[in-house]
Amino acid sequence: MSLAILAVPATLEIHAAASRARPLTIDKALSHCKAEWTRAHDLARSKGQPAVRAQRMAAVAYKIAMPQMNSLAGIKPPSRA
Repeated sequence: MSLAILAVPATLEIHAAASRARPLTIDKALSHCKAEWTRAHDLARSKGQPAVRAQRMAAVAYKIAMPQMNSLAGIKPPSRA
């Protein structure tokens, strides 16, 4: 069995500025969902849950935190008091 090595051009560049098409409100909503995922995962792990169960619980928390995307007001994350 022989292995082939794929050549990657040395001029490959990634421009991060070009991918900045998402509005700031969407970034905030995603940050809120990610924070809820992390909080749920850390809580489950601190209670001694196995990693697989903690990931499942975190996925549910992420989905619950997801706003309704039918209006601009729906994608604004809730304010923290």
